[in-house]
Formats: sequence, structure tokens, C-alpha cells
Amino acid sequence: MPELIERSVRPFARVAVIGAGTMGHALALVHALAGCTVRLQDVHPAALERARELIAAAADTLVEAGEIEAAAAASARARIRPTSALEDAVTDAELVVETVVEDPAVKREVFAAIARAAPAEAVVASNTSYLDVFPLMPEPLQPRAAIAHWYTPPYILDLVDLVPGPSADPAVLDRLEAFYRGMGKRPVRFARMIRGYVANRLQAAMMAEIFHVLDEQGIDPETIDTAIRHGLALRLLLQGQLGKADFTGLELVARALANRAYSPPPPRARSSTLDALLAQGRTGVLGCQSSGVGNLVNMLGLSAAGRFPLAMIVTMRGEWGERNPWQVPMGRAAAPVLEAMGVRLFSLERAEEAEAVVEGALGLAFGSEQMVAVLVRQRLLGAKRFDPAGEAR
Repeated sequence: MPELIERSVRPFARVAVIGAGTMGHALALVHALAGCTVRLQDVHPAALERARELIAAAADTLVEAGEIEAAAAASARARIRPTSALEDAVTDAELVVETVVEDPAVKREVFAAIARAAPAEAVVASNTSYLDVFPLMPEPLQPRAAIAHWYTPPYILDLVDLVPGPSADPAVLDRLEAFYRGMGKRPVRFARMIRGYVANRLQAAMMAEIFHVLDEQGIDPETIDTAIRHGLALRLLLQGQLGKADFTGLELVARALANRAYSPPPPRARSSTLDALLAQGRTGVLGCQSSGVGNLVNMLGLSAAGRFPLAMIVTMRGEWGERNPWQVPMGRAAAPVLEAMGVRLFSLERAEEAEAVVEGALGLAFGSEQMVAVLVRQRLLGAKRFDPAGEAR
């Protein structure tokens, strides 16, 4: 593929992101911040609209954190164009980023459509976490196929796992590595597909141990996360795990291995702690729209441990006129869980009281360094309506 080789160090100017979900919207922003024009494609209009909101929120977060200027955020958002047609998204793309659901049948269909519509020289990179996607790609894509796996949120986390297709031109991975390194990211190269790469495999092993001590040893979630944040995470950040082994002394590490000082927990397909949380409707932050809670409620554990003020506005579901049954337990659990975490609650039921209630909540939060939440009741917001096709209105 002489054209690919000749252009191996040139950055990508036109990028198509296929799939506008949790990773898709964020990767559209990452590439737009690098100066690319981005077409973000999804077959579901509601997903594209939600992606637009999430992109705006993520860009605002970066501005507030001082990572980028407001003008850069606005320019990046302007370079992202949503579309529901895959053919429209990839028609002149130099890089196609696939982020659809981890379902082999779906991915096979998407790759076939990309092969039909994308330019012959376009690089195709999948964001898959665990699937070996290369057998799912048609032959025309094989010489330009790769995996570029990111970690959420990719506009904050810099690691990118790069894997070449088994018959890909070596220039493909060279070009991707140079491109992402030039964006300030930290790409790591693998010679072949390894399910979970490094970070996901270590994370999976850690989660297996975490659910073991939660279920069998009775250690509470806050204790586990405190140990990780204030011990393990800081040490790993400074040294890495193998750097720590050098510091500990390799003879001591060898003796620990020989003594089998640690025995991993048996594999498990379920966790009683996790099952109980889900049964209560506590689905976590990304698993719900408004009132979902998990082991810790969003920023509450950090705010309590750090003793800094936190003010939240919570739009309630599962109350007045609710037509979605799985929202009901989440709505019922939101207030007691927030109170259990030490949050002072304000209830907002009438529009004319909004300014006074929010002002009072903010004053309490920042005047006395407390955690507060304004619960905007569903009777004020109105029940979400669904059209005959099932789309929310």
C-alpha cells in the first residue's frame, strides 16, 4: 500500500466516529480538540442528541478545569457534525473510529458498511475492549485495520492501546501512534490482540478481589476506595507496579512468589453485594439518567473525605405520573441514600420558588462547607412522555 506508507507520518484531518454512545461522543470531542473535522454517526437520533449534550458538558468541564480555553472548546464543538447515515460519515474520512456495541454481529455489519462506503486508503480503528475484531472485518479493510482502545473519559485519560491487524501495513500503526502522541496522548503498542490489553486485565483482577472482600470479608465500599486512593493509586502513579517491584527488591518479590503469600479468589459470575444494589435500583452514575446511586453517590465520598462543599441539583424521576417502572425504585431510593451520605436536602416543587430554594442551598453549601442537594420534583418537571415508537419526549 504505497500511498499509506508515503503518508504514514501525516496526521488525520477528517475523522468519522461510528457510534455516539459513552465512548463515541467523547472520542468525537478528543479528535475535534486535535483540530480534526469529525462526523459523529449513530442510527438513533436520540443518541445523537444526547451526545451533543454530553460533548457540551465535557467541553465545559475542560474549560472550568483550565485545560483548554473557551474559544478552543467552541471551535472543537463546531468541528463535530452529527449524522444518522454511515455513508455520509465515512465518505471522505481519513480515519474511521468504530465505537459500536460489543456485539460481533453488529460490528461485522458495521465493518461491511464501512468497507463499502469509506475511501480505499482510510484507516479503520476499533475501540473494542475485549473482542478480536479482525476476523469480523471484510478483506478490503484488513491492510488498514487496527485497534485504538481508549479509557473513559478519553478527554482526560491519555492511555491508548494500539494493536495492528494481522495483515495490516506496518505504516498504519506508525501513523496512529504518531498522531495520538502528537495530541499529547500516551499510546502503547501491542504486537497482537490480547483481550483486555494490560489496564483492563489488571482492573478485572482487582474487581474480582474487591467483590471477594465485599461479599466474603464484609469490608465496606468506602474503606476499599480509601485504601485504593490514598495507598495503591498514588504509589502506582509515581512508580508503576514493576517500578515498585524494583524499589521493593527483586529478591523479596521472588520470595513472596515462592511463598504464595497471596491466593486469588475463585472466579465468580455474580456478586451478592452487586446483586443487592441492583435489586434496590442503585445502578450507578452512568447506568441512569437522574436519581441512580451506586456504592458511593457520584462525588459524595470524595466530598466527605476531602471536606469541601458540594451543591447538586437532582432532577427526580419515579414520582408523579411516571410511566417507566424501573425509574420508580431509583426515585424512591434517591432521597434516603443522599441523606445517609450526609447530604442536606431541599425540595423544589413550584417554579416560582426555584430562585429562593437554589440560592438558599448554595448559601448553605459554600457558607458552611456542607453537601446539599436540591431535588427538583417530577411534578414540577412533568412526566416524560413516550410516542408510539417508544421514543422519549
